[in-house]
Amino acid sequence: MDTIARFKRRESVRPRTIAAIRTALENAGVEFLDGNGAGPGVRLKVPPTPGDAGKAKAPAGPDDPPDA
Repeated sequence: MDTIARFKRRESVRPRTIAAIRTALENAGVEFLDGNGAGPGVRLKVPPTPGDAGKAKAPAGPDDPPDA
């Protein structure tokens, strides 16, 4: 958590650490958006529909039933 706190305070954080944080967030279902004129942002990936076998799925939320 100290690394995240340093990053939020805009203190020095190694580039490989920033890359690891981004990868962890992406693996958890966060999608990073380009500016496209409105500025950069993030959003949760859309969960796949039943016909989308093999694609990445968003992580389950606390109210979601466990996978069977």
